[in-house]
Amino acid sequence: MDVTQRLAGFAAGLTYDSLPSDLRQRAKMFVLDAVGIMLGGVAFHEANGNRHLGRFIEELGPEGDASIVGYRRRTTPLMAAFANGNLSQTLDCQDSSLTGRIHTGSAVMPAVLAMGEALGASGRQVITAGIAGYEVASRVALAVQPAHWFAGFQATGTVGTVGSAVTTGRYLGFDAKTMATAIGMAGSILPLSSGDTSFKGYTAKTVHGGQAAMVGIESAYLARAGFTAPPIEGEPPRHHSFLYLMGDGKPDLKVAVDKLGEFWSCLDTAFKPYPIGLLIVGPVEIILDLLAERPIKPDEVERIDVTTYLEAAHFTGRQTTIDTPEIECFLSIPFCIAVALMDGEMTWRQRLERRLRDPATHALAAKVHMAEDTEMTKRYPGEWPVRLDIHLVGGEVISRQLDRVKWSPSRPATWEQLAEKFLAMAEPVIGRDRAGRAIDEIARLDQSEDLAALLELVRLSDPNK
Repeated sequence: MDVTQRLAGFAAGLTYDSLPSDLRQRAKMFVLDAVGIMLGGVAFHEANGNRHLGRFIEELGPEGDASIVGYRRRTTPLMAAFANGNLSQTLDCQDSSLTGRIHTGSAVMPAVLAMGEALGASGRQVITAGIAGYEVASRVALAVQPAHWFAGFQATGTVGTVGSAVTTGRYLGFDAKTMATAIGMAGSILPLSSGDTSFKGYTAKTVHGGQAAMVGIESAYLARAGFTAPPIEGEPPRHHSFLYLMGDGKPDLKVAVDKLGEFWSCLDTAFKPYPIGLLIVGPVEIILDLLAERPIKPDEVERIDVTTYLEAAHFTGRQTTIDTPEIECFLSIPFCIAVALMDGEMTWRQRLERRLRDPATHALAAKVHMAEDTEMTKRYPGEWPVRLDIHLVGGEVISRQLDRVKWSPSRPATWEQLAEKFLAMAEPVIGRDRAGRAIDEIARLDQSEDLAALLELVRLSDPNK
């Protein structure tokens, strides 16, 4: 099956006018969420005293015309895409596909911004290029999942490269043949993004999005320069290609192209209301909703039983200590329940190093006990069910179950909700007025001549910062 050729033909032939209205709006929401998350990453780094990204850019990022969100400095499109992709991954608050197991926006949106700015793309071109990258990446991810995940790879860094290449190819006006080469090149040189970097507490996790964005741009320019590359589904007799090698050797090629241009896989993308692992959103939502109804003091809690589907219990049921790395804490249901219960919120402030070292929070987390419900497992990933039974000292039990989690595809976020999230992320970096104007710029993206006004608003202009 000529998967690469069919995806390339689709991406090269896509036009703004051919996009359904709901997809055009979704593209704006992708931009709104991504830029807000990048600014939130900057706020978090500043509050936590993290300088690693800044030092890297200072050492290797030459001066240029592409914006790094939340920074004064402008650099080359490649380095801007890397930096913005890194910021997209910093807070683990990026858009996500559970079926594709990919944070598509972490790789595609940095290319959307960097190449859109560098090439002076109109807002409509930005929307079209973004949707092309999202849709192709979403479909390629479906073809290799869940085997790709269980083999130890992170699709954000692998498959995301293909999405970035497609977005860049759209901006460069590729025909189907050149687009196919760009996709094949991305499949040939994509980063080997491994699971240990995501689940063992290493900050290399944040590099996945930026590296995929950068390598995807490189792939498109290599194709334009005349390099050639094999299709991502490989060639007979060995099929030594990305789709076959990085999984169980049995990719579902049909799902990658089924109803292409009729059914939009990228609409299955979920947004995150909190900067935590997607599998943890439901338990935290329950806690925050309960606290809005009544106070629950930590010393009132005897134990908390969490019943959920297997994947959440297995991957995010781990306990933490004061020595647990920050990333691992926010991939832990027990810790996230504890910190949400103690603070009454779940923002990047709960991820600060000084907040993570509170022994009382980890002691409360130790009272959280995980269990799988096989019926809930059967309903996942269509639903993400979870039940909390909070046992209080004295015998009272507070029980809540949630099936359709906040901002999941079955209970999607609204523009207004994402705008509130944007303000919370952006205000500490660029101020409330500029954040509000940035939201307005994104809302009228389809009427914009270019990205200049938006990116000026989300760059730092104060020389003292």
